[in-house]
Amino acid sequence: MKKAFVTGGAGFVAQHLVALLVKEGYEVTCLVSSGKNTSSIESLPVKIIRGDLKKKEELTGIIPEHSLVFHCYSLSPGAHATEEVYYQENVLSTKNLLEECEKSSIKKLMYISSCSIISPNVTKNITEDTPPSPDNFYGKSKLEAEELIKRYHQKHGLTTIVLRLSTMFGPGMHPNTSSVRLFKMVQKPIFPMVGAGTGLYEFSYVKNIAEGIYLASQKIEKGLVVFNIADLKKISFRELIMIIAKQSNPKLMIIHLPHHLAMAVGYIGDIITKITGKRFPFRTRTVRGVLGGWVADPSKAIRTIGLQQRYSVDEGIKETMEWLTSKGLIKISRGLIKKSADQSHER
Repeated sequence: MKKAFVTGGAGFVAQHLVALLVKEGYEVTCLVSSGKNTSSIESLPVKIIRGDLKKKEELTGIIPEHSLVFHCYSLSPGAHATEEVYYQENVLSTKNLLEECEKSSIKKLMYISSCSIISPNVTKNITEDTPPSPDNFYGKSKLEAEELIKRYHQKHGLTTIVLRLSTMFGPGMHPNTSSVRLFKMVQKPIFPMVGAGTGLYEFSYVKNIAEGIYLASQKIEKGLVVFNIADLKKISFRELIMIIAKQSNPKLMIIHLPHHLAMAVGYIGDIITKITGKRFPFRTRTVRGVLGGWVADPSKAIRTIGLQQRYSVDEGIKETMEWLTSKGLIKISRGLIKKSADQSHER
């Protein structure tokens, strides 16, 4: 039987990937940290192992022979942790996993990386060849982990795939993520928008991302390959806000902030973040992101593995709204969501 081993198996992206692997006939083993809620995968016929990637003694013999290994575990940027914590969670954990992989006859290695290794200050779309320039501890740790993965490939020649993800949304996302905050902001009477909002904004639906990861694992048979995995259809920040508002807050009023004013507020946010140690929601990094500084180009994945976008942005937002409402993260009428979805289908 086909086998897969997934680290962080109950995480945001991983839970959707695990469901897809099961659907495709894989026998899946999930490594999950102690204390992590596994309700998202408990209904699936998977094996759940509790273990800490930072502790070598807890990893001995846990990877089934001849497995596809999906290294999804990562401490997210939303944790706003120290450099040392990010190193322990994202770099040391990767190092320990690779040492355990050496003891098993694994088939392929898929590493879930991030476009955060680039930082949101490029002047054009991010490609796989855009020089790394991480601007926070999370991005630095993901880049360092990528280097470990690449050296592992050079040493062993194992088929290795690095998949860089951008900003995502969908059922299962952590309540503290920027994506959840965005949905909550749209529920307010007024939404502040930087400039005209015409810049493209990367906002990929998690189920599309999971399918892209799975597709790469099936299509690549040799070598070391790096892919951006993102939604194919890009929309502007204003379009995104209007789609969310149509399904949840049709009376939303948008006010447009001049770029220079937004940056001034962002600098204040940077100072508050530095002083308090807690992320202020509006920072210069946020401004650069909404102005189109973090748009991933998936052209390579389209050409090489036939990457597709099964779910539209509208469909993804509808499912996400239903999930956010069911979890009490936002309060909107289910009838409003359904009415908007019906209108979308009529078009």
